Amino acid sequence: MRRFQQNIKRAAFIAALFVLYFTYASAGWSPFKQVTNTPGVVSGHSFCIDALIGFQYLAYADNTGSSASAIYLKSSVDSGFSWSAPLTASDRADDSLNPSVTAGAGEIHLVYDSGREGSSRSVKYISSSDKGVSWSLPVQLSRVSSDSRYPKAVLGQEGAVYSAWQSGSAVYFRKGQNNGRNWTDEVLLASSIAKLGGICSSGSNIAVYWTEGSPKIIKAALSGDSGVTWNLLQFSSNISPEDALEPNICGDGAGGFLSVWRQSGGAFEKTCFKSGGPSVSVSGGIAGQIAAPTVAVNPGGRVSVFWIDNRDGERKLYSAESLDGGVVFGNNKAVCAALTTGEVTPVGISSVIHLVRRDSAQLFNSIKDETAPPLPVIGSLTHKAGVLSAVNRPIFSWESLDNEAGSGIAGFSYLLDKEKSSLPPEAINYTSQSLGLPQVENGAWWFHLRAVDRLGNWSGAAHYGFSVYSSSLLPVSEIWCAPNPVKSGNPRLRFYIENDSSVLITLFNETGAELAKVERKFNAGVNTVTDLDTSGWANGFYCFRITAKSSLTGVVESAVKKIVLAR
Repeated sequence: MRRFQQNIKRAAFIAALFVLYFTYASAGWSPFKQVTNTPGVVSGHSFCIDALIGFQYLAYADNTGSSASAIYLKSSVDSGFSWSAPLTASDRADDSLNPSVTAGAGEIHLVYDSGREGSSRSVKYISSSDKGVSWSLPVQLSRVSSDSRYPKAVLGQEGAVYSAWQSGSAVYFRKGQNNGRNWTDEVLLASSIAKLGGICSSGSNIAVYWTEGSPKIIKAALSGDSGVTWNLLQFSSNISPEDALEPNICGDGAGGFLSVWRQSGGAFEKTCFKSGGPSVSVSGGIAGQIAAPTVAVNPGGRVSVFWIDNRDGERKLYSAESLDGGVVFGNNKAVCAALTTGEVTPVGISSVIHLVRRDSAQLFNSIKDETAPPLPVIGSLTHKAGVLSAVNRPIFSWESLDNEAGSGIAGFSYLLDKEKSSLPPEAINYTSQSLGLPQVENGAWWFHLRAVDRLGNWSGAAHYGFSVYSSSLLPVSEIWCAPNPVKSGNPRLRFYIENDSSVLITLFNETGAELAKVERKFNAGVNTVTDLDTSGWANGFYCFRITAKSSLTGVVESAVKKIVLAR
């Protein structure tokens, strides 16, 4: 009972923290958490999720203590609420910049551009199969003599890794087969680009995209056969004198692509979105500056677009969402304010959006999760569903997992009563996944349980029915000494009786000699006896016999249990 009360107090404390936490979370977003805290400058980052093993990875370049940068990797197993210490992926001798990380099935793939070879930079690839603890030897992907920078990587189908990078004004592509162990030859995709945007995959299709021309337009090379053949496609329209800048494209998971970019040079700046049909303005015309437009999509057609603008004189991160694949977008909503830099990386997985941003040379992350967790699955070793039990102290355990890549389970609310469909209140009163309840009377009972995630989304109630009927006056399973062995003081004997009874407790040694006894009346329920004086006894094995006579029925029952003194 004491442990039960302690658990309740602990749950109440956690519930108070839970309420305080959500006072500062809004619109389904967790508060932004600082991920890096270095004295140097974090100059670039890349974020990905390995959904199979539930890991999030964040790669970044950092020049702490040197003019040269190294690539570091941090990981999270709780949706970014806590992060590992940084692991070194490339050393400073490489002067590594512009990392791009992708991961799947426990394998991490990382590309970056290196200055080890001298004045011209080259693109290199490394991989890890132990969550970033150790890395393969670098493979140089770029083979042309010109400067190669801004590499991007993405996972394809059947263990393929795709990478694209910029060499001068050209874009090149290579495919790493067998999880990056064997690489195809370079493929030249375009020779007169302004800046590479990135690479993404959707089903069996690949898109490599960039800006080119004057005014700037968005173009992409598309492949439907894992990079063997390519076709060029123009995403943005020619609108002189406006430039289409900072493109970002993501796959919809079904072979299609969604794109966003910044339309600049006219009377107003706009964040534009395109998916199959004509482009639409998501932000509307802004009499200011727009930066870092990005897009993420979840299964079911939920599209989230992010960008930075200073429409009211302060740089803020805005978002707009569409629930129909991008046909209609809702109102612009400010996610956070006071941004000084313009790097934003959203990743959509299942019904959740993970967001990483760079601000003041450091990285911050947040998560948007508005989906209720699934119902907990309840079981009991003491009380099987539909089976009458003679045990009056039920013990329950349950399994409760959040949705894929969700914010994680924060706690539970439970209720015990005799109603079939009761709903526990939306207040955490327990945090573990097993619970032993105090003595319950005979009858039919229901245990009700709800889960809540870290962003305050409550599940529905799971209901577990059980029945108790104990015909025994003195159940043997409900007699115990705790603790046992007894290491200090007198034995603490506890027992359950069904009715008010006269009880005789006798202690004797292994030869059967009686050493002490207590006799008095006890009420129905759990009782405790601590006044059997054993201060002069030697360490060893002893027994106690408890005999109860019901004041209601006159029934007499008796049981014997062992005690060990070890003081």
